[in-house]
Amino acid sequence: MRLIFPSASHLRNKADIDAVFANRNKYVFRHFILYSRLSAHPSARIAILVAKKKIKSAVGRNTVRRIVKESFRHARSTLPNADIVIVYRSKSPKLEKAELRKCIDQLFANYRECQNKSH
Repeated sequence: MRLIFPSASHLRNKADIDAVFANRNKYVFRHFILYSRLSAHPSARIAILVAKKKIKSAVGRNTVRRIVKESFRHARSTLPNADIVIVYRSKSPKLEKAELRKCIDQLFANYRECQNKSH
């Protein structure tokens, strides 16, 4: 199986992102908050929000985005068909990449588990 991150997996439309926030299915794990809304799309889609207030450096914000995208790429086939918004909430900009990856992997695992229980 080829792990890719096609543009169809990006959640870019502001109306779609606002709809996810309005739905308010919220999962929190350490440095991240995951908001979700089940959708009719054939696979999960994601938006990643990292506020400049949380991480001043563009390099730091992009690093967090890259780590989340990489984790999503691996988890996408096991996630339900949903629109997902990931919000970085930590105020600590000097977190290790391995720790961030571990946190986001665990968040996706928790989300998957909760979705499986509810269905």
